[in-house]
Amino acid sequence: MNEMNTLVEGEIYCRTDKEVIIGKVTITRALTLHSEDVQVVNAVDVLDESSLNALHNCIMFSQQEQRDLLSQLSDDNLDENIYNVIYDSRLLSSHVVEPTDYSRVASKNIDRLITRKNIMNFFINFMKNDQLERIATIHTQLTDCSNEEIEHSDCIILTEMHSIAVNFFKIKISVCSISASTEQSLTTFADQHEKLFKVRSMSI
Repeated sequence: MNEMNTLVEGEIYCRTDKEVIIGKVTITRALTLHSEDVQVVNAVDVLDESSLNALHNCIMFSQQEQRDLLSQLSDDNLDENIYNVIYDSRLLSSHVVEPTDYSRVASKNIDRLITRKNIMNFFINFMKNDQLERIATIHTQLTDCSNEEIEHSDCIILTEMHSIAVNFFKIKISVCSISASTEQSLTTFADQHEKLFKVRSMSI
């Protein structure tokens, strides 16, 4: 995030080892699960004396926005953020969807110091309830076998589930604890689309 407020709303600064990217660009962040995770912004250069010139192989985002661009892309995880910046005008996205603003789940606050037992319990809870890979796999299968692809109604539900599941480490709340029907929903999605996915795979 650009703390010096060099960038205005709708702008990014993107510099590789060789060049500064300038012009309209399409930007996404892995994992891109829905159309709203793809946004178009202006990539700009900065003045020679700007401290941003010391940065390489990174992207800087503007602070001067009603809603920051980071929150308009897919949710991140704690391990890494992988961005995709497409600056070839022939590949510029012509269909930009208004990003969804999912209601954020409040993180747990135990209002005391974290103990070793808390860490152990969280690790066990995480191993029992982590659904991230399962959600992503079902989403991939469904988009591959459905004519509606990522616009399928079940895909949209799975995208919201993924948004919660990817933040498990940060908010300490599993997607299954949000709704008692989550486990049944995932099982239903898998059962409903497994046969179609197998048929489609065999025909490719």
